[in-house]
This record gives sequence, structure tokens and C-alpha cells, in this order.
Amino acid sequence: MEIQNKFTTLTTFFVLLLISLFSLNANAISPPAASGDQNGGNYTITYNNSTNYPVLATWLEEKINDGAWTPITDSEPLGSIDFTDKVNGTYQYRVAQLHDSYYSYPIPFFVIWSSAITVTVSGGAPSDMAYSTQLTYIYEARKGDINADGLQDLYIKRTSGGTSNNGVLYETILTQLADKTFSVLSANASQKATASGWPIINVDIRSADFNIDGYIDLVVKDIGNHIPGVANQMVFSSANPSNGQASAVTSLGSYINKTMTNIAGNFSNPEYFDQYMVQVQVPYPILVCGFYYDYFYESFVYGCWYEYASVTVPGYDSNFVTQEGLNFSFTWNELEQASTDSDFRNAAEILYDIFGTILGIDLGEDRPDFDNQNAIEEAISKIWVILSDLCGEAGVAECISSGSQIVGEEVSHGITGLQNCTDQLLTGQAPLPSTGNPFRTPKVAHSGSQNFSITSSQLSYSSGANNNARRNFWLSRFNDSKDPMGPMGVNVVDNAYILGCIANERTLLFADDYGQTVSLTSIGIDMMEAHADAVQSDTFGILGKLRASDVATYHFQVFAIFGLPPRTFGGAPLTGTSSEAEKTKFIWCPSCE
Repeated sequence: MEIQNKFTTLTTFFVLLLISLFSLNANAISPPAASGDQNGGNYTITYNNSTNYPVLATWLEEKINDGAWTPITDSEPLGSIDFTDKVNGTYQYRVAQLHDSYYSYPIPFFVIWSSAITVTVSGGAPSDMAYSTQLTYIYEARKGDINADGLQDLYIKRTSGGTSNNGVLYETILTQLADKTFSVLSANASQKATASGWPIINVDIRSADFNIDGYIDLVVKDIGNHIPGVANQMVFSSANPSNGQASAVTSLGSYINKTMTNIAGNFSNPEYFDQYMVQVQVPYPILVCGFYYDYFYESFVYGCWYEYASVTVPGYDSNFVTQEGLNFSFTWNELEQASTDSDFRNAAEILYDIFGTILGIDLGEDRPDFDNQNAIEEAISKIWVILSDLCGEAGVAECISSGSQIVGEEVSHGITGLQNCTDQLLTGQAPLPSTGNPFRTPKVAHSGSQNFSITSSQLSYSSGANNNARRNFWLSRFNDSKDPMGPMGVNVVDNAYILGCIANERTLLFADDYGQTVSLTSIGIDMMEAHADAVQSDTFGILGKLRASDVATYHFQVFAIFGLPPRTFGGAPLTGTSSEAEKTKFIWCPSCE
């Protein structure tokens, strides 16, 4: 993109900072126009690129499906861009202008946008952005020293699958730092050409969308076999169609292992952190006032100064606990205990930022609307899913099923299931939401006199052997008995909404890994019967209103019958324990006892 250079004396950072602070939406700019074979994916976008004062720069932006707005690279003559071989999807275009704000001191610049136009491509090539398609991409890694600092760097390139400008990582150079971590080099063509000639190294490169932005990221394992002391690395796609380099790289070394161990430990044991409490000596400033002798003036002077005393305070042993592990766990506890939607939203926003810190990336672009309760609940569900897989990638024993011989596949089931469900939602292959299914939220309210016992009709449904019986059972459990698991039960039968779909996808993925041929209907029937039995035998608190741990227990038992591990249960994806189910119930069973 060539932006007129009327403001080239300003640094890029300064301009971008001001743009982000003082951006405005407006419809004063004429929108772009599309011509050509739009349906077939070969078309031209034209726009007015004039820069008459006070306009300092003009450019075109594109938004693919539900992605982010990104600038499009332009070339001479400006104002007309040809697009060819666009894959099926929805593309939006708008014009952006940077304006001088001379009369609005101290705001020197602001940005305004035109209204957007939409181009729908349905007769072009099939989209290569489906998650299942992205997972087929093949990558290679090479090592060398791009900056002659004596440290081995990495070059990663996609060798098969997709197009080079689809937002998924295509090629990137990672420069090694003194502490054995890496940073992303903004490499030029010459540097890429040099790195492409380095020797190939035999590493395990796995893909999954760890930040849930629609673009797969990479985990590069076994680097330490070729560069001593280097841990596995997580490399993030830019999600920018005009940038095939990585946006960030995070080490999966001891720090993130320790952090995920803390989070998993807190999920499985409410008193987990107590074992690492220690007494720490810290300096404490004490203000002291009085006379002192000033040798320069040879006289006594009155003044105040600080003296430091050593005090003992409780803390946590940093050999076993990280700050992010503490922050995440304690904020998750606040989410559990939130008594109002406002408290929940506040804690959720803090948790979201902590999660970005753990991943080592900025989650600002995909930030949910924290005034929208449904959007927040879905965002927390995604974080929960990502954590379960990240925990396994970090090698935390609690997050890998005992005796599992297929750890490499198992650890990414949460993300794979979530993305499969998202793909189905976008393509209309799954009822998300299902017609006639009002259960987007699993919350259930009931009166103080509610009877949670199994009714005769529910008992009859539970002896059924098909999905109609399952659906009738769970609908009756909600409508007649206000069972906290009623909504989730219906959603699993309908494969509806994110949580219902993930439950089914996760079961199928684990079954595939463990060599089990299963029927979701058969498992669902056994779950229905097990739930009815648990309600009838309940002796805790409000009879028939199950705890999350009760629900987890019968899930573990049913999955075991089908040869599946406890972590198959989406209510305890990290550790596969009843304790974790109690910690996560506000997501999938907020009304459980």
C-alpha cells in the first residue's frame, strides 16, 4: 500500500498510536465499488484515493468473513485493485482516510471510514480456511544464523496447503535470544531467501488454533535435539492476509509448564496453593523525622527520611508458583463466586487479559463485548477449551490421560472440537442454534419448593433407545423438574450451540484416538440412564438436584464402559477429576448444587 508521504517525518509508532486513540467512524467518504466476476472470485475494487487537504492518506481495507479489518497492499496506479482466484466466502471493503486535525488541537490526526460494500464469492474455489483443511497444511523447519550473533535461529515455512496470503503462517524467521527464547524477525525477501537454504531439521510440528482466531498456529517440538537448551515453541499466525510471517512466538519452557501446573492443580485441589506458602522477608519503609547534623553547613537540621526494616509476610515459593498461575487461578475463583452479572463481567475481563499474558500475545483484536453476558460466557468457554489443550502441550502430567500412548493427538481435542463446531456453524452443517431450542445459556431457575425427583414419564423416557427418547427425557427434566442439566442434555442431543457440539466432537475425537467405535446415541442413552439413577440415589443437600461432581462421576463411569478416559468429559477437560468439574460448573452447569 502506498500512502502519500505528507507525514513521513512522524515515526510509525507515533502515527499508529494517534490513529488508535483518535479514530472516528463517518460516512462522508464515498464507499469503494466492485466490478467483474464477483461470484467467481475475480473482480476489481476501485476507490477514490485523492489526498486533498485535510486528507493526508487514503487506503483500502478488507474484512474476510468474520475476521478483522486489514489494510490491502496497493500499487500504481492507486485506487484500483484486482483480486483473482478468491476462495468462497464473504469479503467486505471500505475506504479509510487519515485527516489532519489542525483545528482540533491537541488531536493532530484522526481516521474516518466509508461505509462498507460486500462481495460474496460462491462460485470460486472451495475455501481453504476451514479448520479441517488448515490442519492438513504441512510445514518444515530449518536452522541457521541469520544475524551472525552466534546463536542458531529458526526458519519455518509452509510447504503444502492453502495459499500464501490467506492469513495462516506461511514463512517466518525466529531469531534466538540469549535466554534461549525466540522473537519474530520482520524479515525481508533477501533474508527469507538466505534462510530457505539452511539445512532442514527433524522436528515435530503440530498445528492447532491456540488463540481461537480462525487461523491455525504451530507448536514446534524437539527443537532442543538440534539447538541445545531450547524448549518447544508456540508460533502464532498473523491472521493478516497480507502478512505470512508469524505475529508472535511463545516458549513452552519451564515457566509456562509451571503456570499450567498451577492452573491444573487449582482445578483439581482447592487448597493446591497452600502447600507452597512460605514466609518472605521484605524491606518495609518507615518514615523517621528528627534532627541530624549536616556536615556541609556544620549545623543541626530538622528533616524526615526513610529507614527500612525487615518484615515477614506470607508469600508463595517461586520455585513452584508463577505470578500468572496465581493471577489466573484466583481470578477464576472470583468468576465462580460472582454473585451478580456485573461482578462476573469484571472478573471475566481481568481473566481475559491474564490469559493473553500467558499466551504471550495481545488478544485485543478479538476482544469480546464485556457488556454482553452471552458473549462473555462464550469467550470464557473458549479460554477453558484452549487451556485444556495448552496444559497438555506444556507437558503437564495432570492434563494427559494416564497410560495414554497418543498424547500428541489427545492434547488438542478441545480446540479441534471447538473449531469443528465453528466450521459447522458457518457452513450450516449443524443446528447451532437448533430450531426450537432456546437453551443458549444453561442456567435454570426454580422455586424453593421444586421437586427434582424422576417422574414416571421421565422414567419411561429413560428406558427408550433412540434420540427422541433422550430429547423428551431432558426436555421433561427441564420443563417439569427444573433439572440444572436439562438444557445441556437437550443441547447434546441436538448438537446445538457451542457447548453441546463440543461435547459430541470431543467424544468422537477421543474414541478415534483410543481405537473405539462408538455411537453418540448409545453413549447418550447410557448417560440418560446414569443421570436418572444418580437423581434417584442422591442423598446430598436438595435431593435430586445433583452437584457438578455427581454429574462428572457418572460421566466418567459411562465413558469407561466405552473404553474412553475421564478427560473425555468436557466438564473436566484438564485433569478429568470431579474437583475440576466443581471449578468449571459455572460454564456448563451454573445451577448445579
